Amino acid sequence: MLHPPQTLEEARAYRYHVWGGNPKGHPYREGYCAYECYSNDRTMTFYQCSRKMGKGVAGLYCGTHAKKVQPKKP
Repeated sequence: MLHPPQTLEEARAYRYHVWGGNPKGHPYREGYCAYECYSNDRTMTFYQCSRKMGKGVAGLYCGTHAKKVQPKKP
């Protein structure tokens, strides 16, 4: 994920699984980690992490992805 959301507003505006066949993507699911993961199979499908949120920047991430996302420096 190049620019992970830093606030709840950014997470709500972010679209997951955007590609040519689905140009609008999927909206942020409340209560789940805001990190965008991908499948390791041949399809390379991107999706929102399905773990519960509550850690990291603004409490938007699960314990695993909170370690990967650093807060923006002012």
